[in-house]
Amino acid sequence: MRLFPPIIDNEKCPLTINNTLLQSCYLRYTEWACGVAIYTGNETKSGMSRGTAEPKLTAADSMIDKLTVAIFIFQIAVVLLLGLAGNIWKDSHGCKLWYLMYPAERPWYDFLVIPLRFELLCSIMIPISIKFTI
Repeated sequence: MRLFPPIIDNEKCPLTINNTLLQSCYLRYTEWACGVAIYTGNETKSGMSRGTAEPKLTAADSMIDKLTVAIFIFQIAVVLLLGLAGNIWKDSHGCKLWYLMYPAERPWYDFLVIPLRFELLCSIMIPISIKFTI
């Protein structure tokens, strides 16, 4: 079956720019129409002017995003403050306590241990359901 050029009422009708409807055009006030779908890609004028789509967020999503960032900043501040206080306490009092058994020669990452423990303790500030949603 041969489609081109189309034959209407035993007459060949070539497709030209004069009988082409571009994307987002409406055909009105006609009883019937014969059409051929043509795809020319994103390199067309209408395809290149589209741009990127805006993300669709509700007011609740926007509020949750802001609250999550605020809670995260608060969590980091708490971890840094308590980690610093914990390291100061460990150096001044903790090393003297026999039951804590701190070694005489400590590893290079020793100053990170207490803040990371507080990070684990504070990680429940942001619920896991919000983490997966975002």
